[in-house]
Amino acid sequence: MDQSDTLRDKLAALASSYIAQVPDAMALLEGHVNTIAGGDGGREAILELRSGAHKLAGSSGTFGLQKVSRAAKVLETECDRVVEGFHDPSHEPTDGVPMTPGQVEQIIETYSKLKDAVALDTAAAEESGAPGVGLMWQESDLSQRRLVRIASDDTGERDRLASALRQHGFDVDGVYSGGAADDDALAVLADLASNEADAMPELGPGEAADGPPLIFFGADAGMVTRLEAVRKGGAAFLPSPVDILGLLQVLMRYSEIDTHEPSRVMIVDDDVVAGHYTQAVLEKAGMVVHLVDDVMNLLDALDAFVPDLFLLDLHMPGGTGVEMARVIRQDDRYAGIPMLFLSGEEETNRQAEALVAGAAGFVQKPARGSVLVPLARAMTRRSRRLRGVASRDPVSGLFNHSYVKMQLGREIDRARREQGRLTYVVFAIDHFSALNAMHGYAVGDTVLRYLAATVTARTRRTDACGRLDGGRFGLVLPNAAPAQAESLLRDIRATLADFEVREGEGAGGLTISCGLADFPTFDAPRGMSQAAEAALQAAREGGGDRVIRGK
Repeated sequence: MDQSDTLRDKLAALASSYIAQVPDAMALLEGHVNTIAGGDGGREAILELRSGAHKLAGSSGTFGLQKVSRAAKVLETECDRVVEGFHDPSHEPTDGVPMTPGQVEQIIETYSKLKDAVALDTAAAEESGAPGVGLMWQESDLSQRRLVRIASDDTGERDRLASALRQHGFDVDGVYSGGAADDDALAVLADLASNEADAMPELGPGEAADGPPLIFFGADAGMVTRLEAVRKGGAAFLPSPVDILGLLQVLMRYSEIDTHEPSRVMIVDDDVVAGHYTQAVLEKAGMVVHLVDDVMNLLDALDAFVPDLFLLDLHMPGGTGVEMARVIRQDDRYAGIPMLFLSGEEETNRQAEALVAGAAGFVQKPARGSVLVPLARAMTRRSRRLRGVASRDPVSGLFNHSYVKMQLGREIDRARREQGRLTYVVFAIDHFSALNAMHGYAVGDTVLRYLAATVTARTRRTDACGRLDGGRFGLVLPNAAPAQAESLLRDIRATLADFEVREGEGAGGLTISCGLADFPTFDAPRGMSQAAEAALQAAREGGGDRVIRGK
């Protein structure tokens, strides 16, 4: 059974579980309706009825019960009209709800229609054997893409680019059709002078390019050429011959290969079944998802799980989504993390309230997987990119000193909790100062970027490499023993040995000296750092180009 079948089975099981719970939800609503019909209704009864109808409207649509969703929304709207009377200054502040006989009758009639809708939708679901969950998710929306298509009439340049991209873990295809067949690509790299580029139409005002991002390149990098690229939907432009390191940085904008963990999403929704549904879809897309179904547990959840994106339901008992957003924004650690509200709200003023509270967007329930997944991916990438400005070294593109130290502390804590392994490496380019003095700082910067690309191509998404200063780097390797780290370093050193400082002047090569320390031999960040630094110093004093373990 493949992953698609597994997910569909999981979603179908969630839908069946949800449908089995609908009678209980309806019984609660009927109790509130009976209270109101009996003349004993108060604020609590109408507010509880509104809350239950709102929850049912959103969750039933998620699981394909569209008639139920529409009827519940109508009931919610009728309750809203009564709730508005709470704020009418002509009414005395009493527990009695200012409902006319006509309003009570309308509530009863609307609830009766909701019961009919439940009967129709559940009967249809039982007859078909599967609710309409397939409407909410498509396999094509969830696939991770690493394919780069190249469009160029220059065979030599096309082969050079393809070879370099394959070395850095991308799949490459030289066939570009300009149609739907290209949608599986991460990006299209196109020579602006190629026949394929000539055939691309210019976009009209307000139009956006369809398909994967277009990265154009060309010998002429002037304004006329760049405008042509923009008008054909280009997301980026690179001068020819294309600098491989620059190309990799551009591609990293459109992929998650430069992140050290999958996208992390926190869902805050009291509707457990609907929350699990959203969680399943996002997890299938490769994201790590944490569901909080009780707002009182939110702060504890944040202590254990820091997300890249919050998905908040707007109406929840104990605290609204807007209130939760304000609580989250009280902590500066989460100031830059985007928020999306998931709800059935259609009223502009409520959407505005959510946006004022710090939300980045408002997604209508039921949220389709084809909408939610790409939106969540785009927002987590933007979130990481913005936060990455403060944590990245501008020359190498690796993390900076502060981030490496922070990540080391996190991974030591994780290794301690999980009784796992961890190795920390400090390495330095041998004779880097002399290289700068002999060839200039521009060549030195090129060396740093090449080393960064070499390390990035050989490390895992869970690893973290950063530039500490000058030609010195730190590398955090979770779940890695010293022997595994040494094997990785042998591969990196072998690749660097073939590097030509100045192309055509002989290999020359680069060498690095490395010191490493591991957990549990060292169980604190300070001690591990000191041990790795001491081992690095010993490697340098021993002549360089070697790896030494800290003791």
